[in-house]
Amino acid sequence: MAKTKVPLLRPTVPSSSEILPYLQKIDAAAVYTNFGPLNESLIERINAEQKVKFSRDVHSVTTSSGTLALELLISSLNLKPGSRILLPALTFIATASAILRCGHIPVVADVDPHSWLLTTNSIDHAINLKKIGAVIPVTTFGMPIDIGAWSSWQKETGIPVIIDAAGAFGGQSISKNISAIFSLHATKSFSTGEGGLIMTEHADLAKNLKKMSNFGIGAKASAQGTNAKLSEYHAAVGHASLNNFNAIAQKRRDLFDSYRKHIQENFGDALNFQENTGVFAPSIFNVRFKNQTQRARAEKELAADLIETRHWYQPLIQHHPDLSGIETPVSTPHAVELEKTVLGLPFFLGMTKQDHERIIQCLHRSIGSAIEK
Repeated sequence: MAKTKVPLLRPTVPSSSEILPYLQKIDAAAVYTNFGPLNESLIERINAEQKVKFSRDVHSVTTSSGTLALELLISSLNLKPGSRILLPALTFIATASAILRCGHIPVVADVDPHSWLLTTNSIDHAINLKKIGAVIPVTTFGMPIDIGAWSSWQKETGIPVIIDAAGAFGGQSISKNISAIFSLHATKSFSTGEGGLIMTEHADLAKNLKKMSNFGIGAKASAQGTNAKLSEYHAAVGHASLNNFNAIAQKRRDLFDSYRKHIQENFGDALNFQENTGVFAPSIFNVRFKNQTQRARAEKELAADLIETRHWYQPLIQHHPDLSGIETPVSTPHAVELEKTVLGLPFFLGMTKQDHERIIQCLHRSIGSAIEK
């Protein structure tokens, strides 16, 4: 019998039967968008969820995408046009494109070689911080950033910080002066199908951002607003998704941990991983090879066995062919090395033992085993 393809991702979204009760509420209310009752109650539930996890009150604003959430939050900083905003070299294109669309300049910095994150310590001292208007650390592959370290850094430098926490819902905390955005895309562990979220501890900021998402009507901001509202249909998906979020997050962590353990048992330190800073609901699984040649051999073996892989967040922002106007004031050796050696493997709920074994066997054929049996 022919082998079946092992996909890279398989989104875990609520079934139609789970969403139906919320769709019926839409019918009853006859409100379909413009901050309808489902959207408002979803925000209340999200805020309560964050309060339970981190014991801090938050105020949230839903948006139609994570990218628009980031654009709105950048705009709320009221920076001078053409300001330079620091971001990690290893991130999704949306982080840089949001900066550009807000009329600013992305400035690339290196990442920590272990966590693969932009940290307060990974910023090269050669970067002139006096020319930096803001910083956007990213929760790369869902790994939370150290909010305490960034809060201290922001206080010391006076440079505003906002977090692109696209894949870290449930795991990333915020602070009094640092807000964050999250993606609610279908591939994320908590999803509205398509959507985004801004989370802040400032009620007035949340109110203003909400107005900014409705064309800027009534907003107090120098930037123009946009139409970034989340529809009631997407909110319905969000409610159904949130009902099972913690249980699904636990399943994702269990799969993530067992996957890592399985690879380590077979390959020791021949393959390694991103340092776990407290991932809550992982949706991406990467391994790092010793060199680019080894990765290429593995890719070939996996592709021949119909196993899908991906170079996540590659090329780096400064190398991306679809971006221009990027500044790279210093070298980024750690990010460049990750660009050559990191490979995304299939990761989704419902992966079977056979799927894992096929992946392990392909890795054995490409790099051998580092552990004596």
